Amino acid sequence: MEIMRSRATRQLSVVSPWLVASRLRVLVAEDDGDSAEALLMVLERAGYEATAVSRAGEALERLRGKKRPDVLLLDLSLADVGGAALVDAFVRAAPLPPTIVISAAT
Repeated sequence: MEIMRSRATRQLSVVSPWLVASRLRVLVAEDDGDSAEALLMVLERAGYEATAVSRAGEALERLRGKKRPDVLLLDLSLADVGGAALVDAFVRAAPLPPTIVISAAT
C-alpha cells in the first residue's frame, strides 16, 4: 500500500508544476450557485484559474474579452437562455474555446 501511495505522490508531483505553471483559464457558466462553487473549488485545487458566471450575457462578455478562457464549462440550461439556443448564441457571438456542456437536468 505504501509503495502505491509513494508512486501516486511522485506522479502528482510531476504533473502539478505543469498545471500550476500553465494556469489554464476555465470559465464556468453555471446558474446554480452551489454547483458553481463546487466546480470552482475542484478546478482551483487542481491548479486552474477558474471564474464563474451565472448568465449567458456575462459568459459572452468573458469570451469576447482580453483574458479569454482556455476552456468553457457550460451549463446547458442557464436561467436566461437554455438548450440549443444557448449553444447557437455562443457559436455565433464568439469563437468558442474547447467547451464541455454540463447539465443537472433530470
